[in-house]
Amino acid sequence: MPARLSHSPCLVGRETLEQLALVEKELNAKRPFSILTVTILTSFNEKTLPPLFNDRSLSQHVSALADLALASGSLGLVCSPHEVNDLRKKSSDAFLVVPGVRMPGDKSRRSKTHRNSRGGDSPRRLRTRGRTPHLRSKRPSRRDRSHS
Repeated sequence: MPARLSHSPCLVGRETLEQLALVEKELNAKRPFSILTVTILTSFNEKTLPPLFNDRSLSQHVSALADLALASGSLGLVCSPHEVNDLRKKSSDAFLVVPGVRMPGDKSRRSKTHRNSRGGDSPRRLRTRGRTPHLRSKRPSRRDRSHS
């Protein structure tokens, strides 16, 4: 089965993001396909941002990178649950994926549990296995297919 999802950091720049949007459009003409653009990794917080990002707050960087991605034609954004409402205001059509949803007790920096991340306009829901997020799939599991 061919891939249906890929991702790229927003930091690749406008030209590359525009090219990726064209590739996404071409592939979508043949089959469902999305390219998600990553703003700032959810493992970063204000104190752990790389020195290159010291000129603005984390939320300002996320906002600027999301603006760049959306202006370049990308509608898929990866963000922290803390940014969902702000990004939804930028584009009601954006496909938001939140890998920062964690299990209770996880000490990740910019994360929330499933229960705490449901406020406002819900992004694409994820389930977590330990620290690795997985998009909920409508495709039956192997076990379910074997009983058909």
